[in-house]
Amino acid sequence: MKNVYLVRHGESETNAGDRLYGKSARLTARGHQQAQFLAQRCAQLPVEIIISSGFPRADETADYIVRRLSKPFEQSDLFAERRPPTAEPGQSKGDPDTVAYEAAFWSRFGDPSWRHRDAETFADLNARAKQALAYLASRPEQNILVVGHGVFTRILAARATFGETLTGAECLMVMQTFRLANTGLSVFEYDGEHARDRTWRIAIWNDQAHLAGVAAGETDDRR
Repeated sequence: MKNVYLVRHGESETNAGDRLYGKSARLTARGHQQAQFLAQRCAQLPVEIIISSGFPRADETADYIVRRLSKPFEQSDLFAERRPPTAEPGQSKGDPDTVAYEAAFWSRFGDPSWRHRDAETFADLNARAKQALAYLASRPEQNILVVGHGVFTRILAARATFGETLTGAECLMVMQTFRLANTGLSVFEYDGEHARDRTWRIAIWNDQAHLAGVAAGETDDRR
């Protein structure tokens, strides 16, 4: 049995503010505090390797865990957040193009004819989720920790649940129903040898016990 510990990065500049910083967003002061609490929690887990998406906010979160656990660290863009349409860093969340993209992403997510400029579609994200799960399953470690992002981790959950039959409507339902807070901890189990019908199972979702001593607050869980 393989355990994959999936954690969302700490609060970022994009989560906390009214502007979009895309891939370049970094942790806020509260995000750093959350990451420190998360690292203390992860010290109790049998982690063998830590993998980050390579985004600064994920790498900064992972750094606290790496320093606490003294385990190997790698980056993989398989776990990057959904790719939105290219825009200048610092663009307002109220920008007309941003508003149009967000509205279409959630209302037309499963529509195969929809693509907003160069943004990833359901087909793109589903294919990447399949590749990411296969990558995790093929790794030799039995206990892997991945520092990722709000939307894509939920897409991984949808793919792990529905597998090859996953539709856009089912994926959208998972994304809209499963809340994932900053530094929320989820555990996916993989059994490629003994499972009859399901090789992946979700054992824990969005555990925030490590934040019991700090106000978690409300934050945008979509980026």
